[in-house]
Amino acid sequence: MLHARRVIPTAMAVLCGACAGNPQPGDPGYAYNLSGTYDATYVLDSGSFSGTVDLNTAPGGGVTGTFLLSDPEMIEGSVSGSIVGNEFTYSGPYEILGGCGGTVSGSGVITEGGTSVSGEVQVDDECSGPMSGTYSFDR
Repeated sequence: MLHARRVIPTAMAVLCGACAGNPQPGDPGYAYNLSGTYDATYVLDSGSFSGTVDLNTAPGGGVTGTFLLSDPEMIEGSVSGSIVGNEFTYSGPYEILGGCGGTVSGSGVITEGGTSVSGEVQVDDECSGPMSGTYSFDR
């Protein structure tokens, strides 16, 4: 009985330590963090737009970033969202320089290593109204 009293607490400590060692979204080593500059492409009902997006994943999986689309026109905005598992959801405001603005929201799947994410996007533009399409962010 004395042996069991020593083995069980030791086994529990090892198991708990193994669980604590698994990185979560935003932790170093998590396979689906999004951090850095990505080439951004949006394909909407109204056409294609391209530029860059800068993203940062915080501990807990919160994601913030800014984007600048330069083709075919200058559009700048910001995003905030979250990572759960390998899925990314986000939304944020944007402004077409010298024109209208609106909001963009999307969801998609992140590739292992965080080198890309792609999925569906919805845009609510103050001048053109709602649009839908796809997006991809790639390094």
